[in-house]
Amino acid sequence: MSSEPDVKSLASTLSTSYSALLEYKSLPNQKIVDHLVQLATHSQHLPLSWFTDALLRALLTLTDRFIASNHRQSLTAIISLLSVWARRLSGDTEAINREPLLPNVLTLFSDQLIELPLADPATLDLRKNCWLGLVALVGRAPEAFNEEKLLGKMMAVVAHYESCEDAAMVESLNAGVAHALAESTQLNVFEYATLQQLLDTTLSMNAKRPLEGPWAACTLMEHAVDIRSRLTPITRAEADLDTLFTITKNLLAQTSNTWLHTAIAVGFVRVLQFNQGEKTKKIDELQAQLQTLTVTSLANLLTSSLTTDEKDTFAFFCGQCVPSMPMDTLGSLDLKLVLYQLIDQLLTSPHTWQQGRFLRQDLTADQLDTLQDHRLFKDIGRLSRAIGKVVHAMLELHVDDAAQAIQAIVDRLEGFSYNVLFDWDRYLLSHGDAVPTKEIDAKIWTIFKTLAFSLTAVLKAIAVDVLDGQGLIDVPQAAQGIVSLYANINFISEKLGLGNGFQAYQETLTNAVAYLKHKENACQLNKLMTLAFKEYCTPKFVKDQTPVTSMLSSTHRARLLFYVNLAEQVMDGLEDQVLEEYVLPVIYPVLEWTVIVDKDLYESAHAAILSVFASQKLVSRELASVYATILLNHFHKPLTLHQVRLGYVTMVQSLCQIDDAVAWLTVQQVLQRLDNLKDEKDAVARSDYLVLLIDLLKPLSLGPFFGQALAIVEQWIKKLETKGMQQSTLKIVHETVSGSGISDMRRVQAVGWYLALKQQLAL
Repeated sequence: MSSEPDVKSLASTLSTSYSALLEYKSLPNQKIVDHLVQLATHSQHLPLSWFTDALLRALLTLTDRFIASNHRQSLTAIISLLSVWARRLSGDTEAINREPLLPNVLTLFSDQLIELPLADPATLDLRKNCWLGLVALVGRAPEAFNEEKLLGKMMAVVAHYESCEDAAMVESLNAGVAHALAESTQLNVFEYATLQQLLDTTLSMNAKRPLEGPWAACTLMEHAVDIRSRLTPITRAEADLDTLFTITKNLLAQTSNTWLHTAIAVGFVRVLQFNQGEKTKKIDELQAQLQTLTVTSLANLLTSSLTTDEKDTFAFFCGQCVPSMPMDTLGSLDLKLVLYQLIDQLLTSPHTWQQGRFLRQDLTADQLDTLQDHRLFKDIGRLSRAIGKVVHAMLELHVDDAAQAIQAIVDRLEGFSYNVLFDWDRYLLSHGDAVPTKEIDAKIWTIFKTLAFSLTAVLKAIAVDVLDGQGLIDVPQAAQGIVSLYANINFISEKLGLGNGFQAYQETLTNAVAYLKHKENACQLNKLMTLAFKEYCTPKFVKDQTPVTSMLSSTHRARLLFYVNLAEQVMDGLEDQVLEEYVLPVIYPVLEWTVIVDKDLYESAHAAILSVFASQKLVSRELASVYATILLNHFHKPLTLHQVRLGYVTMVQSLCQIDDAVAWLTVQQVLQRLDNLKDEKDAVARSDYLVLLIDLLKPLSLGPFFGQALAIVEQWIKKLETKGMQQSTLKIVHETVSGSGISDMRRVQAVGWYLALKQQLAL
């Protein structure tokens, strides 16, 4: 159905209301109210041409009537119309000076803002429209109501609202002042005093809000600097920024409201650091001076005992500007004190990680929304990068006792990761190993993603940002802490795929592991792996010998998976005692699973065992018999033929490089299985084992038992029941002996044997 008739009908209705208001003297009050509300409802769509002198005079006259009768609905409608008109005019400077009633309207706006009660929610829209209409003309004020007078009216309004507790109204007032700083024609070296006073008054209003006030002041300055820095020509931008810098210096020179003054400097610095306008030499110098002033101001804030709100505010300030600060400038701070302060807020603030306590059992979607919507939580990324920058600066600038301080925060982060691990585990267990609703599940994993990014931003400063791995060298225990932390949050990494798509995570973990793999750090590596696997070893002196790995929750299996994967990567550096007493006893029960509880963990356990052989560990000789038995016992379930062939060939190939006799003994376990399969029902199994035996010719070609192996394969082929079976088996033999993997010295012997056997069988 077309909407055209409805549009025409609405246009007709609005036209009727417009015409009626011009003849308001002949209408009863209720009709006037109806027409005002009708026009105000669609005020955004009214043509500017409708706001004639006659309509404006009618509205102003009616305003006096409804103010006297205290008729809020009508007054709200009139103010809405006049506010829209003022905002529309702001785009046409010439039209502004042609409107004789505009000063009257602006006076009406400022008077109503002061006369209306502050705490009346019913007048909030009315007051906001008055403010929007008043500030719309900043930078374009009519001659009869000049810029200085307009700013003075704004100042009077803000001063009137100093004790206002209505967050929505205060937010509008801050936005209006930000607009004034960005657009006013009085931002110059001769006239800026009025803007300075307006800003001072606004900060006094924000001082009544310990947490939100400084943040609002910071945002206010960000907007003003952003607009001014984009002005053209660039000389104009330079002049305006220089004046804003003068205002900021004057604020920082005051002794009261220090937090709010620092907020102005922080907002200024942040925008210059990411300035989208042209970067000239003068602007660069201005930024350098401002950064020095800001750092000095931040240092002063740390000299006294901080309240909870002040700690959050300090963390917010640092998150805004510290990540992009030059190292030398940061050097004037007490970096250790800053580091301790920031890490404390990151981990314990009720608006950030709360030491992991946000994962309480009675968690609701609304509570998660409240956490995520808080300004400090939204800035966790910046706060974490600020901590990382402080760590980087401490290492680069060789701050006294930097290693001890940084190790202390790594220990705290590692401890926090344990909290998250156990809290999440308890949370799942309390809800039957599942999140109660999809809504909560989605929100929690969004928070976990932020958590992983946050921790990585700090750890990356140690493991990656300092050149040539010097960070890990200077803080020698940090690598262990990093690896341990990532193990604890591996349930997040596995779920979100951080190991594949998050470069900072990959680099940080890779560098930490590479550090531990160095020979001189073998002691640290073995200590880490001992402690990690010891947690999952079955106690020796208890009656119940049920393997610990059979009782692990999904969260702890993810942690164990991390360490088993790590064991595969660092096998060369593991001591035999650690491997035999701690690593293998944990892996064996996983290999014995007849029903695979965790596919990734199961496959990782097999890969770790094969890495033992590849590393030619002393335990390989004893391990060969055990692992061969496991492979053969789990063939066809849960292991497939392909998996057994791959595992067995890899094992024998490694054993041939260690001890030919052990390799041959391992092959004989396959022969024993073949010898035991004599019934007709075992035909398929015999065929599979024979294929496995043929595969083993490749590694055996490296040792002295190759001839014996050929003879045994020949005997079994001759025992096959049909020519078809012999022919298909010979085809596999040919692919094996003529392909890669066979020793070059033995290939001629093997191919000759194959041809002779084929001739004997007349195939």
